[in-house]
Amino acid sequence: MKQRESQYSLYFPGRYILSHCRFCQVFCVKENTKKLYTKAISGFLVFVHPHYDGNLTAKGIDWFRIVPLIGRLHRETALFESEVRSIENPDVVLHPLALLEASASCAIEGIQATLAEALEFEAGRSFQKEPLTAIRRVVRCRDAILLSHKKAESGSISRNVIRELHRALFAKMKRYKKERGVFRQGSRELKQYPDIGPRRLPPWPVLKNQLRIWETVFNRDHVEAFVQLCVLHGQFEMLHPFAMGNGGIARMLAPVFLFRQGLISAPVFYISDWILSCRDEYAKHLKKLGPVASWTPWIELFLTGLIAQARRNTDRVHKLRRLYEDTKLRIHDLSRSNIRGTILDRLFCRPVFSTSQLIALPEAPSKPAVLELLWKLESDGILSVVQEGSGRRPTMLAFSPLIDILEAD
Repeated sequence: MKQRESQYSLYFPGRYILSHCRFCQVFCVKENTKKLYTKAISGFLVFVHPHYDGNLTAKGIDWFRIVPLIGRLHRETALFESEVRSIENPDVVLHPLALLEASASCAIEGIQATLAEALEFEAGRSFQKEPLTAIRRVVRCRDAILLSHKKAESGSISRNVIRELHRALFAKMKRYKKERGVFRQGSRELKQYPDIGPRRLPPWPVLKNQLRIWETVFNRDHVEAFVQLCVLHGQFEMLHPFAMGNGGIARMLAPVFLFRQGLISAPVFYISDWILSCRDEYAKHLKKLGPVASWTPWIELFLTGLIAQARRNTDRVHKLRRLYEDTKLRIHDLSRSNIRGTILDRLFCRPVFSTSQLIALPEAPSKPAVLELLWKLESDGILSVVQEGSGRRPTMLAFSPLIDILEAD
């Protein structure tokens, strides 16, 4: 039976083949003798491969080039994991990394808002309309990242979860009201590839089957999870399931996948820093994905980037752990108040805050006691004044050592 290839063809290394059958007039996914039937669209042949055939056999991948990188990456990830496990309160200490990841992820999309601006915005500082829009995008991206952490700990990552993350990413944005959390229904042509020509994305019936297979592979246990992450990330970018925000969701799911595979104990292995540092090279390799032979350079680039990112993450987590321990001792020496533990956690969760926000905490003592403790922390150099209070406007303080660590790179 001769079948003709369509403009919607996508190529992935593996065994699954989604093709049109002239006799049953439906699309069917074939893995040996298994078939999965979907809505018929006549005349198309679409290849959809989830990378492995069950025996760690990946077509078109030069394992002699990949295996050394896998070993180095496992070593760097183990060092990162040892730092995370040595933290007394990882949920608090590593909380600022989510906002840093959101800032880098938005910068990749061309949304410019610094980490300091986002922190000051959450502390109540007013901004002009233009930077305010970018700052709100960063904050919403951070909220979506924290939501992905909860979803990773609660169960498998389904298509509904991915849609929920997309809704959180574009929450409270009226211009994206119809698109947020909705998979695109029609076909679409991407014209931003002048070197290889426009790429035609598949329509919804085809995309639906591709996403079903992608979801199954994402939630499956893998022998070599790092290589699978490279392929899954590239596949998600190629599928382009949403009208916008596909790159942000793909980057968000990377630490979730490693966490689900048991390689890290907390989904905080963020990768946007590396992608931002080599955005052009990343985009160049991503554009070339398609033929089986092109996966080896992509995986090699991705693994090399993950190695560099692991080293950076390890150094950053180490500095945060040391800062938490040192600040804890300094606060305990300065005060015997019952709120000192709350103050310490607050400094890491909200490095920039106003005095009124701290006084309003349910566990906070009287206002004079809180102000006295803040004055001691400021005198000792732990806190610095960002904005002096005036009239009804409260004083804004910052935990500068933490911000310096986050902005060091």
